[in-house]
Amino acid sequence: RHPLAHVRTIKDVEEFNWPNVDAYEFLVKNVCKKAREIYEKSEYATVIDVDVLFHRYQWLRGFEQWLLDIKLNPKLHKAIADRIYYINSTLAMRLLNEVGKYTDIVKLSDDFGTSTAPFMSPQDFRIHVKPYFKDFIGRVKKQFPHIKFYLHSHGQIMDLIPDLIDCGIDILNPILPLDNMDPVRLKREFGSQLAFEGGIDVEHVLIFGTVDEVKEHVKRVIDILAPGGGFIFKVQAISPLIPYENLSTAYKLAAEYGRYNK
Repeated sequence: RHPLAHVRTIKDVEEFNWPNVDAYEFLVKNVCKKAREIYEKSEYATVIDVDVLFHRYQWLRGFEQWLLDIKLNPKLHKAIADRIYYINSTLAMRLLNEVGKYTDIVKLSDDFGTSTAPFMSPQDFRIHVKPYFKDFIGRVKKQFPHIKFYLHSHGQIMDLIPDLIDCGIDILNPILPLDNMDPVRLKREFGSQLAFEGGIDVEHVLIFGTVDEVKEHVKRVIDILAPGGGFIFKVQAISPLIPYENLSTAYKLAAEYGRYNK
């Protein structure tokens, strides 16, 4: 059962037993030293994965009810979303106050669509979702201008990308073929403003393709998304259905063929 399934009024929202943000101070203790070590002594990017807003609402309220709230009871939606945003952004900022100067990337994970379209219209997105993302990203980048924002979102979300860029998103993942995220269009229309991670067909080519077909596919994705910079190779989901030969071929080829300044 969803914890907020019973909520009908703003008073119900106010009376709900929301988490106390001050009870989670332990989450940020002793992380600064570790973050600094990774940042200064390794070749890896340091990434902070913060809690979601978009899906936290539906987990608390239910997916269908979340969409109904947006259309039928926007004031209630805002009351709940405001609470979620306050808790998540407060905890995230406390963490960043400790490790922000040693952080390269902040990762947000919120699926915005199905394989054919976003969950909501761009107009509803701008009213009910975008303000929270833009506010949080703006606050972080004002304090830590070097930080880049990475968004993981499944779904065909082409119509939302201009707004995501306006929010301050820098990197988009996973741009899967099954989601009809056309890499040619993505690179042409947004390649100067976004970096891309993914693009590999993990549902068909890597599972059912031959080694030669995997090679051809990986080369094609790199040829489309890599020119000019801004491409991070990744096999998004390593399913047990993917033959080892296909997986190893994909990564070996990416390391050889896809290396910048090779």
